[in-house]
Amino acid sequence: CILKELARQGYTIYLTNLTEVADKIFKNELKLSFLKNVDFLVIDDIGSERMNKASFDETFVAEKTNEIITSREKNLKSTLFTSNLSISSLFKVGYSKKVIERIYSLSTRVIEIQTNESYRMKAIKELPF
Repeated sequence: CILKELARQGYTIYLTNLTEVADKIFKNELKLSFLKNVDFLVIDDIGSERMNKASFDETFVAEKTNEIITSREKNLKSTLFTSNLSISSLFKVGYSKKVIERIYSLSTRVIEIQTNESYRMKAIKELPF
């Protein structure tokens, strides 16, 4: 709802995850400059991508993530991160200390919800849809 209202007011918005970003940049379907300059960037499920292996794909994702986050921090661009991990847990999945510090500095407010339940673990008959 918030993003729809911002778009209605004329702000540019992009909702994505880092795996999709890397794939689209690699295929020339998305420009890095757009991600650096969009008014509101939402990076969904950060930490779910694999960045701690030594393959080209993970290195590419790590480098582009650092570049995007550094630019957005420098230019004071609004960035929303969602994750099933705490900020400190991002180190365990391969994020560098520098990137985690930048994510934290971009996060003027951190909202953490802890639960042992997940809709994925509920029986189908218990789901509300």
